[in-house]
Amino acid sequence: MMVKEQFNIRLEQTTIKNLKQIAKARDKSMADIVQTVLKDYIKMQTVKKEAPEDGIPVIDHETGEIVALVTYNNNLDFWDGSNWTSGSTGRHKGLTQLQNGEYVLILGTDWQGEKDEAILIDKDRAVDEIIKSRNMNLFQEFPDLIPIANGKLIKEKKKQDEDPENE
Repeated sequence: MMVKEQFNIRLEQTTIKNLKQIAKARDKSMADIVQTVLKDYIKMQTVKKEAPEDGIPVIDHETGEIVALVTYNNNLDFWDGSNWTSGSTGRHKGLTQLQNGEYVLILGTDWQGEKDEAILIDKDRAVDEIIKSRNMNLFQEFPDLIPIANGKLIKEKKKQDEDPENE
């Protein structure tokens, strides 16, 4: 059954007519061609399992090297009244964290001919991006950024904080 399933999958891409033409051109039997197709299919599946997952390449701008692949997200986008965006039409931002603790800023695009990018950023920049997006819920997803945000931000002076003698 397994061989038949593999053959059926491969036949979705190559018709029997094409296989017969290939067999005739190569002066081989149909069985030889089918066997070759199955071997190629099995090899392709093995390579697929060994290959890295698909994703956006993360670039370390200090070295210029690709250090990881990440899944696209746009969790830094906000609603501007018409679109989900990170500030300009067709531009999106997302934040994620690698297993080693480093943060990645994803720069997404809807524009034809442009590709999404991802760059390593430090924790201060990650905090800035969250605050700019006003998506404070992201601090729950990245709790190690909370102390940095609390230490970085100056609190607003409220009326109850004012000196009563000056009123």
